[in-house]
Amino acid sequence: MITAVVLVAGGTGTRMGSDRPKQFLDLCGKPVFIRTLEIFLAWRNNLFFQVVMPEAYLAEAQELVEKHSNISRNQIGFCSGGETRTLSVWKGLQAVASSMNPEDMVCIHDAVRPLIQSELLTENENIGNKYGNAIACIPVKSSLRRITPLGTEAVDRSQFYHVQTPQSFVWKSIWNAYSNRTSDDFTDDASLLESQGENIYISPGNYDNLKLTTPEDLLLARLLFENLPKP
Repeated sequence: MITAVVLVAGGTGTRMGSDRPKQFLDLCGKPVFIRTLEIFLAWRNNLFFQVVMPEAYLAEAQELVEKHSNISRNQIGFCSGGETRTLSVWKGLQAVASSMNPEDMVCIHDAVRPLIQSELLTENENIGNKYGNAIACIPVKSSLRRITPLGTEAVDRSQFYHVQTPQSFVWKSIWNAYSNRTSDDFTDDASLLESQGENIYISPGNYDNLKLTTPEDLLLARLLFENLPKP
């Protein structure tokens, strides 16, 4: 079973065009990362959370959790992020390492995906339990073209997926992968694990499971949030 969740919110969100990191922006009355935390707590209330934040915002993040959540202090930790997503996740993994057993599972999730649903989390965990990892993905909807030396050509979109989080892993495999990595520039955790020869397994994602990146994403998230089951 998943015992720990690393919520990755180490970025500054420059593409959002805000003077505050996007994880702190308002989503229907609460900060985005609090909404994400609430979904996990509603799914399972005995998880441990490690929240990775820009160092300058750590104190504010802790204050917001105390204000908006009933989570106990010994159930959540905070640490500063790194210069890349890979380094931010690595810091989060290091922070929970002392409490993890080799066969435990850890879930890594973008804190700015606040529309995740409990059913998706359950499927992700079940597939991770069976295969050792599970990566939430959704089929590509649009037609695709590939650049070639002669121009472009159509490709079969049924062979491609958009990658999301959550991404869940047996602890010993993801810890070893991060410990032995050769680059700090991976854009997701599955790619890092795959680079060391591991097979990656897909779990169903959801088209509503947006990663908030631009102002348009936040507007859509506010509309979708009103129609989600509430914790």
